[in-house]
Amino acid sequence: MAVPATGVPEVLEQCRAKGIKNVVVISAGFKEAGREGAVLESKLIRISAMIKSVKAYRILKGVRKEPMSDIDSLLDVLLRVSQLSMDFPEIREADLNPIKVFEHGKGCYAIDFKMITGERK
Repeated sequence: MAVPATGVPEVLEQCRAKGIKNVVVISAGFKEAGREGAVLESKLIRISAMIKSVKAYRILKGVRKEPMSDIDSLLDVLLRVSQLSMDFPEIREADLNPIKVFEHGKGCYAIDFKMITGERK
């Protein structure tokens, strides 16, 4: 999703309330924009700490002698989908579920991908 920096904390709170455990934020207007942006960035960091507290993150880091998953590859896929939605504003929703993440360095892929297009409200 693409929202102004000032809206990011609220959107993250809404995601958390709905049970959404992972979010990728690409925005501007944080500490590079001055004191107000720095305060906003601090709030965002506190909210985003929830990502590291979910079970999925622990599993991705490797548990029970399982190797660490390719978290960088997962982030790359999510960033590319985010960029796609910014490049094509007619994309209203994109759902990648599930995403198969292999061990570190071996990539990942979406098993199912659904996209809804149309005029944004």
